[in-house]
This record gives sequence, structure tokens and C-alpha cells, in this order.
Amino acid sequence: MDKFDHIILCTEQATGTLLGKLIPTNKKITVVEGGKIGGSCINYGFTPTKTLVASACAIHVARRGSEFGFKTGPVEIDYSSVRERMKKIRNSSSDGSTKLIESNLNVWKVK
Repeated sequence: MDKFDHIILCTEQATGTLLGKLIPTNKKITVVEGGKIGGSCINYGFTPTKTLVASACAIHVARRGSEFGFKTGPVEIDYSSVRERMKKIRNSSSDGSTKLIESNLNVWKVK
């Protein structure tokens, strides 16, 4: 049976910060994740929700341009572009965590 100095259960937003502190110690680290790296927060919860809310806020402010002293034409929503932006941000975070785990010799991923 393998022995580890640190065991991280699940991967969420803090995993990168935690690994950033633990990796330089050269101790054996295992990361246990049953699903996609990044967990529910990055893949299905906080990150996607906040990026969609940011787009909605930008649309709302653009429609109120005259209140801020500028004029715009009609504001149209391109929902597929909004979703693509959300996916890009989400995948960047998840992919970054995956690369951090896979590129370090003292980190093992267990599913």
C-alpha cells in the first residue's frame, strides 16, 4: 500500500493554491477526485454561474447606456457566445488544475 504525506480529497478552487504550497516540499501528495478535476464548483457551480451573471450584468448596463451618458444601438444577446465564454473560462480553470497535477512527479491522482 502506498503511503502519502498529504491526501487531498476532491478538487475545488483552492486545490491549485494548496498544491502550489505543497509541491515545493517534495513530499508525496495524492489527489482523490471521483469526477472531473475542479469538482462541482469549477465545472458546474460557482465558476459557470458567475461568468453567466457577469455577461447578464454587462448586457444590463449596455441597455442603460443613456443613464451613463453614452448611446448604443439595440443590444442583442448571442447566447451561444455567452455560453462559449463561460465554457472557455471554466475549461481554462479545470485544465490548469489538471496540468498542475499531471506535471508534478510527487503528485498522484486517484479516481
